[in-house]
Amino acid sequence: MSEINYTAAERRRALLAIIASTIGVVIGFGAVVPLVSVRLEQMGTPPWLIGLHAAMFAMAVMTVGPFLPRILGRFGALRVIYTGFSIAVIATLLMAVLPPMPSWFILRFIMGMALAGHWVATESWINILTTEQNRGKVMALYAMTMAAGFTVGPIVLQQTGTDGALPFVVIAACIGISVTPILFIGRVTPSISHHGETSIFKIMRLSPLIMLAAAVSGFLDMSVYTQLPIQALRLGIAEKDALLMVSLFISGNIFLQLPLGWIADRLGRPVILIACTLISLGGALLLPLVIAQTIPLYILLFLWGGSVYGLYTLSVAMIGDRFKAQDVGVANTAFIMVFELGSTTGPVITGAAMDISRDLGFSIILTLGAVVLLVASLFALRKRRRATESDLCSET
Repeated sequence: MSEINYTAAERRRALLAIIASTIGVVIGFGAVVPLVSVRLEQMGTPPWLIGLHAAMFAMAVMTVGPFLPRILGRFGALRVIYTGFSIAVIATLLMAVLPPMPSWFILRFIMGMALAGHWVATESWINILTTEQNRGKVMALYAMTMAAGFTVGPIVLQQTGTDGALPFVVIAACIGISVTPILFIGRVTPSISHHGETSIFKIMRLSPLIMLAAAVSGFLDMSVYTQLPIQALRLGIAEKDALLMVSLFISGNIFLQLPLGWIADRLGRPVILIACTLISLGGALLLPLVIAQTIPLYILLFLWGGSVYGLYTLSVAMIGDRFKAQDVGVANTAFIMVFELGSTTGPVITGAAMDISRDLGFSIILTLGAVVLLVASLFALRKRRRATESDLCSET
């Protein structure tokens, strides 16, 4: 994709630094979500308002997204990252001293806008610095790091508690420390350029399968993360077992990404994307059938979690395969916006379906989402094979 002349050691050091910089940010984000929800619940805030509050980050990313490629191109990724981290730290500390309503809404929106630049820059750099031979594996390591950070966030919150200013201070410290690895990147700072003729919407038209995979990944992942424990409780599962189901789903997010990335580098990312879609479909279909069977349920949740998150890993790696270096920033921005759209709408639509059908609404909606992506993936693979056969015939 790119012809940037860095040594293998420089690329390796830069990639490790970039991936390491995500750890603190994701731990902080993984802690602030339940922290704010708990504090608002203790104040007697209506559930719908807590849900709206949780959507502030995604809304911020989608708001600033169309402007990010131009901002990154004009000011440079490093300056945008340093500024964004500083703003996010200040906003987090202000949450500790300002009244929740309405200031927390505004501050959480500001945090989302501030950290969006790091998110886009990180994935763009990874795509630029990797090759088709190792992109899946490296992107899997990045995805695994993010999933682990989300898991650690609530654990940090358990240690700090949810009262007082301490949890906000710790979250701010996690975000602030994240800048340290980037200081060791050295000269390996790929430019995320922007060309006016390459718009986000043009990117979406050029890569419909990648964008659909992003939307479905966000839709499925956040729906399961948010609604699975509620569905389990409705089906008579004990609370501690319902929470364990979420942990098993997340463990698949973490531990299956590297194997998926390694296999995808060898067999091709489109093929493994289809395989992950099939497993995601199977998870949605089989959940009602095995929910009372402990061992099959645990295996299903582990594989389901790995495949749903694998959709994100594979599709973001496909951006690097599909686009040139100068278009990667715009493509990653479009990808993240679509992913956040899926993450925001997924729990809402799934929740509405659960109100209509108490036992099957959850599985039906997730099944439909996986089916849409499966059909699109098979169509794209068939089209690609026909194009390859046509090229071979013309050469002969």
